Amino acid sequence: MPIRYTDELKTHAVDLVIHAQADSSTANGAIRRVAKELALSSETLCTWVRNYKSSGAMTPAQSIDLEAENKRLRAELAETNRANEILKKAVTFPESCPVDLVDRQFTAASPNLLLAG
Repeated sequence: MPIRYTDELKTHAVDLVIHAQADSSTANGAIRRVAKELALSSETLCTWVRNYKSSGAMTPAQSIDLEAENKRLRAELAETNRANEILKKAVTFPESCPVDLVDRQFTAASPNLLLAG
């Protein structure tokens, strides 16, 4: 009669192997080590890991990459929001100035426009 393992044990064993394989210093022999620690057959654990990987689930290395990408994108978004705020203030600035001051700045900055008009 085959041994029935709980889903919790399978998940825990696969997680241990996946994390060990993600680190190059512990990747070699990870399945054998974890199988020995949990008193499992290496073949059984290898099958669980193969099924997990073929299911398309994320590995820890992929999730770390996603976390780094997420952090980078959040920083980029914050910088874009700061730039937007500056631009909004710049657009509303002439509205808050007296009209003659705006006209003087315009004519002083571009005297050629007066000659063309």
